[in-house]
This record gives sequence, C-alpha cells and structure tokens, in this order.
Amino acid sequence: MGSALYLSMQQLTIWLHLKYLTPFYMHAHYEYSRNACIQAAIKILEFQQLVDKEMKPDGLLYPVRFMMTTSLGQFVFLLGMSILSYYMQLAKTRSDISLDQDTGARIYNLLRNSYPIWLRSSTVSWEAQKATEHLSFLLGLRKQQEAGVPLTEKAAEAGPTVTSSSHFTRSQDAAMSFDQITWDAYQGN
Repeated sequence: MGSALYLSMQQLTIWLHLKYLTPFYMHAHYEYSRNACIQAAIKILEFQQLVDKEMKPDGLLYPVRFMMTTSLGQFVFLLGMSILSYYMQLAKTRSDISLDQDTGARIYNLLRNSYPIWLRSSTVSWEAQKATEHLSFLLGLRKQQEAGVPLTEKAAEAGPTVTSSSHFTRSQDAAMSFDQITWDAYQGN
C-alpha cells in the first residue's frame, strides 16, 4: 500500500507542475515547479529500478511480478521516463534551459538504466516498445545499432554510465525537437 501511495504522490506532483516544464514558463519564477516535476520523475524512475530488482527470481516481488508488467502498472514509470526525456531534450536544444552536471548525469543514468527494463517488456507491451524506441533514439543507442554494435539486453545493461553532463550539450542540428505542439500531441491534447 505504501508504494502505491508513494507513486501516486509523485504522479500528482508531476501533474500539478507539468505545464511549467514547457518553454513558455522558463522564467525563474517557475523554477520551483520545474524542479518539483523533475525530482518527482527522478523518484519514479528510481522506484522503477528498485521494483525491477525485486522482481528478479530471488526478489521479494517475484511472486507478484505480473502486476507490474501490465500496461496499467507501467503507466507511472512511462510518465517518469517521458518527463525526463522531454526535459533532457529541452536542455539539449534550448539555450535558456540548463541542468547542473549532477542532475544531468543522474537523469541520463536513470534513462540509460531504465532502457533494459523497457526492452524486456517490449515483447508483450506496445507502450514498452515505444519507450524502447524513444530511449534508443534519445540516448544514441540507435546509432550504435547502425554501426553494427549489437544491442542486446546485456549490451544495454553494460552501457556506460555518465559522470558529466556531456549528453546535455546543445546542438544546432538536434535530431529531435520537442516544442509545445509536440508535447501536446504526445499527451493526446
């Protein structure tokens, strides 16, 4: 019961502060809301990794693992991944959005570590397939595949962790751009 409440609180925090992530609200006045939203998404992905660890055969959640592999169970984790992916892309493409090195590295590592979780679920879940495709593009894993590097689950898990925010450098020709229209379409508005 406590874990459901914890996830619900993080989800509600995101919903409350979500609109302040968009480029229209980059004024310093909205920084608290942006940070609250990002921190809630970080906590969700940290929880996802804890749950994944406990769903292994020797984990405490192994007997009830089917509950977390349903689309309903993965919804909150997908929300957390989407928020961090969106903000990571904003930090890459917009000069008025910045991430400190620790937070940037933490977000990248959380997204990188969640990739194998989504990859395992992608055989039975359409949402997990989309999450896997998005993360492989965002994290540059698709380029590794095209270069002939096999991207198995073991290769994804053995990927490097980041200690600097090198993945948050801005580029003029960013391959993917998220703006308010894209975000609204993603949310189904």
